[in-house]
Amino acid sequence: MTGEVVEICGGWGEGKTSLCVQLALHAALRQGMHTLFIDPSASVSPSKLAPFIEALSEEEEVMEKALSRIKVTSPADIWGLFRALEKTYHPCITLDGSAGSSSGSNSQSAGKLKLVIVDSLSNLVMPLLDGTRKEGLSRKAYFEFV
Repeated sequence: MTGEVVEICGGWGEGKTSLCVQLALHAALRQGMHTLFIDPSASVSPSKLAPFIEALSEEEEVMEKALSRIKVTSPADIWGLFRALEKTYHPCITLDGSAGSSSGSNSQSAGKLKLVIVDSLSNLVMPLLDGTRKEGLSRKAYFEFV
């Protein structure tokens, strides 16, 4: 499955982030894929990953190697998301967390990246559409024009 985009929708607390975490762990552990997990709300933490990792009941060394394939970044705004996504198109650029805060000890080459997960895109888009901020309406008009 290359070039596919899948959107997962649902209400608050229905398990979208949990599904994204499971996808990232499965891709890294079972498929050996390098994954970029874009987490604008910074909701993915070691405590959130622990139950999923324990459920997989793999050797610690195997899990560490799998986790090193997952790069997590938390962009503060839509432009940080764009910077993170832009890096996925340039195999010579290393994903080093400059697009937001990141975790993981190893940086990975964007050329090895096989899966990109954006958890909660609405957290980044809604401020642009918010009419209460000065820039909200002008950016909304920009996105309607484009």
